[in-house]
Amino acid sequence: MSENSAELPNTVSFEHPFFRTFENTHFRLSDPPEERPVLVGDMGDQDVTLTLTGVAREFHIDRHSADGIMLDVVARSLEFVSALKLGDAVPVEVLTGDASWDPEAIHAERARRRINLALVTWHEDGEPAILDTKDIDARYESAEVEAKRDGAIAALNEKLDVEAELSEQVDELISEIAFIEAMRDKHLAVCRVKAVITAIRKLHAKEMGVSGEMEPVMRLLPIPEKAFHQVLSDVDARMADPEAVFSDFDEACKFVQSSRNDLYRRMSAWDEVIEFWGGIDPRQPETFNLVERVRDLYRFLAARYLPVDDWVLMFSEEDDTPDLKYGGVMTW
Repeated sequence: MSENSAELPNTVSFEHPFFRTFENTHFRLSDPPEERPVLVGDMGDQDVTLTLTGVAREFHIDRHSADGIMLDVVARSLEFVSALKLGDAVPVEVLTGDASWDPEAIHAERARRRINLALVTWHEDGEPAILDTKDIDARYESAEVEAKRDGAIAALNEKLDVEAELSEQVDELISEIAFIEAMRDKHLAVCRVKAVITAIRKLHAKEMGVSGEMEPVMRLLPIPEKAFHQVLSDVDARMADPEAVFSDFDEACKFVQSSRNDLYRRMSAWDEVIEFWGGIDPRQPETFNLVERVRDLYRFLAARYLPVDDWVLMFSEEDDTPDLKYGGVMTW
């Protein structure tokens, strides 16, 4: 859809009476790996699940009509929330591009240091500098960034010869990067899951039953870890060149927001995984059902990162549909 936010509905509602046919009507994503937007409702003792594309086709809902636009809005909204009901508010990510959540103060401070240090480094060296998170604090103090920040902004303003007040744009960019810093912490939590699994695997290396269960998990864990890292690295590389960023500021902000939303929807599915495995002491695995939990983790990973053909083959010989323990949030 090409409609701008001013034309989009801010509340989930439909004109066609079909959408009021069932009890407890709501919208969500189907189970992975498909994760298609579906309408779910109760019809007597039966549960009804229908894809939104199927509903539109069955009732000849034109995509440019009010209901067609609403179906598109619902589908896009489900990338940011786990479910929507009639009357629910449409997420602001869809309406305005803003985030519906706030980073913490520590993330804002990291963002401030990262951007200010990039400005000072550019001013002194004339070259972009991709900064590793762990090095920022040390370099920030040694480079006397606070004392040099205003001079760097003035030099950049003069070089770009722009009418806009760059100091205001710098503050705006810092606000956007704070969200990326929050996602960076989430990525570290995913890495922590991998570290815990690696440690447990090492402790149980001689137990073939446990080791065998962990092998496929260890093959899949690097896939999301590297994918999240790549998005973060792309943002870091772009922000390392203030001259390029502020010469096309609006485009740079759109890039950061797009990266933020991409990471948010892909990482949201990890919340329950992170909560459980992040609190595990690898030296005391007897405190939980190790093998069963590892199997649950594998199902979570396989549904999202295993090639679809392998995923179908994996369950083709099983009688029961897999019980995905980590399926509460259906967004990536």
